[in-house]
Amino acid sequence: MDDEASVVREISLRQSLEEILSEPFDVCGEIEKLDGGELIKSILKKNLGEEYDITEIDDELIKNVYNSVENFFGKYTAERVKEILIVPRQLKEISEIDLDSVDPIKSKRYVQALLDITNVYLNGENWKRTEALLWAMKKLINNITGRQRKPFEVEMLINSALYSWKLGDYENAELHSKDALSLAEGMGDKKLIARCYHILGVVYGDYVEDKGLAIEYDERCLSVLDEINDGVQILKMKASVHNNLGVAYHKMAEEKDREENLRNAARNYELGIGICQDIGYKRMEGWLLFNIGEVYALLGEFEKADEASISARKIFEELEDKRGLSGVEMCDAVIEKERGNLEEALSYINKSLELRNELKEPRRIADALILRGDIYSSMGKFGDAREDYNSALEIYKRLNSADGIKRAEAKLFN
Repeated sequence: MDDEASVVREISLRQSLEEILSEPFDVCGEIEKLDGGELIKSILKKNLGEEYDITEIDDELIKNVYNSVENFFGKYTAERVKEILIVPRQLKEISEIDLDSVDPIKSKRYVQALLDITNVYLNGENWKRTEALLWAMKKLINNITGRQRKPFEVEMLINSALYSWKLGDYENAELHSKDALSLAEGMGDKKLIARCYHILGVVYGDYVEDKGLAIEYDERCLSVLDEINDGVQILKMKASVHNNLGVAYHKMAEEKDREENLRNAARNYELGIGICQDIGYKRMEGWLLFNIGEVYALLGEFEKADEASISARKIFEELEDKRGLSGVEMCDAVIEKERGNLEEALSYINKSLELRNELKEPRRIADALILRGDIYSSMGKFGDAREDYNSALEIYKRLNSADGIKRAEAKLFN
């Protein structure tokens, strides 16, 4: 990037950050997206009173709310509520500073605040705004000296990798992940090493042809997490890793050892579902459910497939999560395709594509186009199938996804 383009980009990111900091953070809206949102709002009202300034909530009040939510919904939901409640206070603090002249001690506090805010944004519908938060984080990290700087650099790189992965920018996702892992290994920090293995498993699961590489990193992650084994965040990561492993085996079943790989996928999805149910991690439970629903359908176990899909749909409708619902629609398309109900399958996959196009997630659009191509092919509409396979191939090429390119070309040329 040349100097002029760099200046223009910095101006744009600074403006985006100012918009984020100046807009009121919708605490109630974020709470409503959680499982049991209405009850959680009543817990807030009981603890905070009728009128309160959300930016002035102190740690003692947050602790009281946390304990009440944990009693009803478990640790995961309590952690999510805590993350949401502290965001307004953190946004207010950061809005009052000059990023270019913050001393190292205060920089550490503000970087931690930005990490907390980024976690909320990356897990929500406004995840694309994360870029401005990462830019601000990098400027503040540059003020920190010595060994205290490295953990923040690793966290920033991990979040940068996740943001790049969501964009479909796999090369930068891989680069950020490997840079983070190198730093984390140098520090000997097991939690950070596990997080790096986790994101590398995610990236390689989407990016490279060799799913064994994704499985290797996922298994490494689980091994490190077993050594730590403390707190809800570790369990949350374990659930996500089991989902990643399930997806890798699921994809491998398309090429070889179909029954064995599908059973391995189902086993990992089941392990992840069990963890999610123990800690109340509803959103990931929904993802695991529609993934296992597809596997059950491919195994011909349609009653189990229907149960999984219905449960996933209920979760995502309650969360008003369009991204999750697009996965449920795709799951139902697979179920009906395997049953031979091709018109119903086509209806479901069109609904999934409509949501995915609205969300502008290219990789997931391409995956849905491949499935619709398969449905058209089963219907004897080979021209429509070829059109979808070609469209998917173009997307995979733009993303430089070797795995996706191989899938699409196999459909077109075999």
